[in-house]
Amino acid sequence: MPTGTPGRPKKGIDIIRIEFQRRVEAGEIAENLAAEARALQAWYREAYPRRDCPTTKTIENNLREAWRAGRPRTA
Repeated sequence: MPTGTPGRPKKGIDIIRIEFQRRVEAGEIAENLAAEARALQAWYREAYPRRDCPTTKTIENNLREAWRAGRPRTA
């Protein structure tokens, strides 16, 4: 699916960001970033089976700062 911008296509990272934000607001994020990336990848593959899916590493790299900001703080 062309985006009209130069470089590699984003695949579905924008959609994944929206779902991640929903999970943060619902308090549903995983204990660590790798587990969250796997969960988001599985969700994306189920929700959009005909679209290319980013790798877990790509998801981690794109959500790292947001995950750190969104996770619950431990004492």
